[in-house]
Amino acid sequence: LTKEILHLPTEAASYMVIVPVGVGTLVAALVIERIGKRIDKRKLISLGILLVGVSALLVSFLPDISEFARFDLALILEYLILLKNPFILFLFFLVGFGALSIVVPAQTILQENTDENMRGRIWGVLGMITNIVNFFPVMVIGVLADIFSIKIIIMTLALLVIVWALLNFFFDFRNSNKKKSAV
Repeated sequence: LTKEILHLPTEAASYMVIVPVGVGTLVAALVIERIGKRIDKRKLISLGILLVGVSALLVSFLPDISEFARFDLALILEYLILLKNPFILFLFFLVGFGALSIVVPAQTILQENTDENMRGRIWGVLGMITNIVNFFPVMVIGVLADIFSIKIIIMTLALLVIVWALLNFFFDFRNSNKKKSAV
């Protein structure tokens, strides 16, 4: 990502990608804590999925920003403070915000619907399955990156995530209409 799309050295990922994503997750935690009870958890998850998908799609179209991010402290501070290209930082902020908008309500739903006596086992199994399942996409994307450009892979995955979010909205809307008509 940092080399092929952002045209930056790998070390630049810390302040160009990881920091904005981290700030996005922090802001999302604060926002969700304040308004999370007023928003349907499933809709918040769908919004988060859509936000991550659209942000990732836009990241795949980013121009070469290497001119802004050499390892010159004054230039880095100028870039971050004056925000010569705030859109890039904003996109990664949105990725972090969207990711937490998925995780927090999903974990809340799981906790609310899990018997208290089974919670430890469920979370243990979930953690194990998550670690196992995370391995396969990394391997597949690694192989695909040797065949296609990482830009094409991110674009394709982002489009799939957007379609997934839109399907979530559609089925959520359809299910809520069925519930209303049944009343």
